[in-house]
Amino acid sequence: MYDTVDSFRKAWSSPGFEKLEKMQAGPWTTGDRTGDPLRLDTLPGPVEVNPHARYAVDIKNKYIKWMDFEFYLGVSPATGVSLREVRYKGERIIFELGTSSWATSARH
Repeated sequence: MYDTVDSFRKAWSSPGFEKLEKMQAGPWTTGDRTGDPLRLDTLPGPVEVNPHARYAVDIKNKYIKWMDFEFYLGVSPATGVSLREVRYKGERIIFELGTSSWATSARH
């Protein structure tokens, strides 16, 4: 590796420095499903069983209220589960909380 940006630039400009071709996008660079759906993907989601629970779920907006917490739930094949706009007693305490993969961190 290179100790400084200047040493990298010097190597880059020198004859014989092997420059690789830019990677081209392909089907592996998207989060689109390929192949048959998984066995449970076609089944309906779980239903609320306990009518006295201390939570509420807005399925359309993916919004959850639980005790004094409320947040939006997101799920992505690329990033996994994330919670957004996490509030406690009405005050936002977290903007976004979630897992991350190399694919998402490499974009930023």
